[in-house]
Amino acid sequence: MRHVRRPALDPDGRTAAPAPADASVALAVVAGRLTPLLGSASIPIYLVAAILAHGAGRWMLLGVALLLGLATLTPIRVPERREAPFAVFLSVATVVLWIVLVPGQIVLLTAVLAVSMVYQGLMVPRPYAEIGIGAVAMAYLGSEWAFGVGGQAWQVAGVAATDTAMGVLMLGIRINTERKVNERTGALAAANEKLERLSRTDPLTGLANRRWLEDVLIQTWQHAEITGGPVSAIMVDIDFFKQYNDRFGHLGGDGCLRKLAAVLAAGARSTDLVARYGGEEFAVVLPDTDLVTARQIAERLRETVAGLEEKHPTSPTGYLTVSVGFASAFPGGETDRRNLVQRADEGLYLAKRNGRNQVAAGPTPTREAVRV
Repeated sequence: MRHVRRPALDPDGRTAAPAPADASVALAVVAGRLTPLLGSASIPIYLVAAILAHGAGRWMLLGVALLLGLATLTPIRVPERREAPFAVFLSVATVVLWIVLVPGQIVLLTAVLAVSMVYQGLMVPRPYAEIGIGAVAMAYLGSEWAFGVGGQAWQVAGVAATDTAMGVLMLGIRINTERKVNERTGALAAANEKLERLSRTDPLTGLANRRWLEDVLIQTWQHAEITGGPVSAIMVDIDFFKQYNDRFGHLGGDGCLRKLAAVLAAGARSTDLVARYGGEEFAVVLPDTDLVTARQIAERLRETVAGLEEKHPTSPTGYLTVSVGFASAFPGGETDRRNLVQRADEGLYLAKRNGRNQVAAGPTPTREAVRV
């Protein structure tokens, strides 16, 4: 596909398509929203622990269950950039609290530790997930040894190893899922971009089609309304193209159109948009371009095509030529964007009536002429 000259403004007025979303960040947002639900799910565990505990520990656990219930009803949002460290801190603090209050309840502690590991592995963004899994395991082992494990050393070590392995497994599953999601998202974005490009491109010449031309003209006109600058348009038509087709056939005519499209795209400025308008007609939108500059560009394009000396035996000149019309306008004057193209087209037909292979300006309203 040939290069298409693009304007400085995006044809849709949109920014480029963003890169695939970071699945880790998305999971962190979900985790923040699910924090009340996770907290409420752990309330029964704390209530059971309070029943099994004695003395001050029982009342502390009941207080924790009450706080979790209040948090569920009126969730306290943690800023997103702090969600991951907060989750790690909360998990470590929970483990330490359990060890201090009910050091003998290995089964219940294992459940709490497993929940923390699964949460870290699935929900916390990297690298906080890795840090959290290691930190929770170290907090568990450190607390057990600090407060005494008695004859439960093997049980403690087994719980730590098993739950850590569970957290690592969940993290691995999530990383693999994130990779696949990003790959699929990237492939889908590329496919959508290709379809969008095809829907806006003329299949024969590779130039912009009428739809793209109209979108760019709208954006260029709106930009000019803000800046107060002029907008110009050029219409180009191949002279005696029907006779060319009759002589060389439709395949030869298609080759001629592709060659002319390449010449126009190469001769236009980087801020201009070259489009196939229909049949053997082409259009160029020129942002921030007055009538004098538009004439110069139109003449240069005509001379470039004539300079190819492409054979056209049925043309009076013996080679391929084009007629070119142009027009310019200031938004807010007597011309709108549709009338601008129409005036450039009128200039094109004037060039044809005057003998072809020349450039002519379309009619210019009085106020527009004064501003040139």
